Amino acid sequence: MKRIIVFANQKGGVGKTTCVINLAASYAERNRNTLIIDLDPQGNATTGLGIDKRKLTSSSYELLVSKEYVMPAETGIDNLKIICSHPDLAGAEIELVEDSKRNLRLKERLRDYSNFDVVIIDTPPSLGILTLNGLCAAKDLIIAMQAEFYALEGLSMIINTYERVRSRLNPELNLLGILVNMFMQRLVVSNEVLRDLKSHFKGKVFNTIIPRSIRVVESQSFGKPIIIFDPKSSVSNAFRELLREIEKDV
Repeated sequence: MKRIIVFANQKGGVGKTTCVINLAASYAERNRNTLIIDLDPQGNATTGLGIDKRKLTSSSYELLVSKEYVMPAETGIDNLKIICSHPDLAGAEIELVEDSKRNLRLKERLRDYSNFDVVIIDTPPSLGILTLNGLCAAKDLIIAMQAEFYALEGLSMIINTYERVRSRLNPELNLLGILVNMFMQRLVVSNEVLRDLKSHFKGKVFNTIIPRSIRVVESQSFGKPIIIFDPKSSVSNAFRELLREIEKDV
């Protein structure tokens, strides 16, 4: 397993799951054997790939609370599979609360998926056992955010969480970068926030900016990544550019 990436932000509504799905689809497009792990009880990464959660026989819930091998689900996209979310996942935090290794469950289970080149983990917009499992299992953290002033507060929270996790639970966790998503270039405030971000987090803000587009919303309604739904769109090209930036072949 060459890369384990977690997307996290304690603020919701930043398009984190969209980034997970489309970066994963970009890796799959490059013939990289890619696995998404949906750790969000809302299961947006699961439904975003057109999978009906009601028909699942196993999910990331079993991945955390049992020792059984969870078979990744097919997505209909070459080189891309997913361990889906299920509403039962919300109860996992209660079931694991007395387990002294509760934050390391996912890290231990990922050994069973070493045949994948890339694992990308989606986490809920909160700080709890599910998000901590993602942060402890990953090698790289990407923080997705919008260029809005309120989003800066959420950014400071996840940065503090990252620093605590790195000092206490996962010293190998690397802040790969801050990804500005759903960017509206015509808005003055968006450009001001972007400028502030690059000033305060020098070298940690991706050069790649993901633009806002109605095509992303349309792709979600069809249960497909924008990479597949509209491969020539500006958003699709932005995610390919992001992958190249991550892999240092820009």
